[in-house]
Amino acid sequence: MAGKRQEANVVGSDEAPVSWVGQNVTLTIRDALDPNPGVSRSSPFDTKSGRLVQVNELGVTLETASGLRFYPLSSVRHLALVQAS
Repeated sequence: MAGKRQEANVVGSDEAPVSWVGQNVTLTIRDALDPNPGVSRSSPFDTKSGRLVQVNELGVTLETASGLRFYPLSSVRHLALVQAS
């Protein structure tokens, strides 16, 4: 079953989507850990999914299958809320 997506541009925004805390989101981040830095890839971004634990002026914290993960805003491209339809 596909979910509806609502997106937020948290980069440069004065309002972080704090109302989304506790809900499932998809986060697109700049891939800082490129395993092949000399090889060109189609996209320098990576997508992470999980439950939004915290969002503020410093970054975003997700609860993922591998535990809590913090992503600084400098690495965040966009955040999308995934809602069940």
